[in-house]
Amino acid sequence: MALEYYVVDAFTVNDELFTGNQAAVIVLNNDNELSDEIKQGIAFEINLSETAFVSPIEGNKYYLRWFTPTTEVDLCGHATLATASVLFRKLKNEKCLTFVTKDEKILKAVFNKENNTISLDFPSNRPEVISIAQYPFVREIVKLTIGDEAEYKLLKFSKNTGKLVVQLNSSVKFLKSIKPDFLRLMAIKENSIISGVIVTLEGKTNEIDFHSRYFAPWKGINEDPVTGSAHTVLIPFWSEIKNKNTFVAKQESKRGGILFCELIGERVKLSGKCRQVITGQFLLK
Repeated sequence: MALEYYVVDAFTVNDELFTGNQAAVIVLNNDNELSDEIKQGIAFEINLSETAFVSPIEGNKYYLRWFTPTTEVDLCGHATLATASVLFRKLKNEKCLTFVTKDEKILKAVFNKENNTISLDFPSNRPEVISIAQYPFVREIVKLTIGDEAEYKLLKFSKNTGKLVVQLNSSVKFLKSIKPDFLRLMAIKENSIISGVIVTLEGKTNEIDFHSRYFAPWKGINEDPVTGSAHTVLIPFWSEIKNKNTFVAKQESKRGGILFCELIGERVKLSGKCRQVITGQFLLK
């Protein structure tokens, strides 16, 4: 049995090669075509940060699931963008897709022909101030992420996603230089709530509103190149600070990525460009 798969760079920087976040996409006839064990094995074998498995429901509605090399996740923005890119290319004239997730969330994808971007619609995940007194291990997580000497400006936490937001009052150069101690982060036994750390700071130019990096060793991903789900937390976070609803965001991983973002009520619209770079077959037999 051979499965066709695609590797797509999502949220690329000006459509440049080797930027954005890679995701593998496998289109199935139905979700039951493969067991969850096989899906997880494929994601481990492909070994990208996420592999998406998509199958048709009816019309332009699809069932969508995401797997890291080690576990299934509830939401993955860049792999959703990559999946939409593959389907739009296959369907040619379709301009809008609806995805249904395992927990029955509804996600919309729209192709914007004018600027060759794809827009996704996600629930907003507004973070709240987290108490160091209540969760003393958070101090250690912050220190092991940004370094002993670095100072943070604000800490917030999204319970819905398990993502900790660390705002810096520093430079992009410093943000790029951060080297978390992943082994010691994983060894903090008291941590039962944090699954990822977003480090962010305000943009220093008119082109970029804010910068970020995202670390999730607890999910099997030390650093994610570009993270749509993190921006469902970052957009309401920065909206409160900057008193605006539209943003251009840059994730400062080695690959880098650009996201065009908008807060609309309790939803977040994320737009970006995709580049399909690999097609191949996964041989199960």
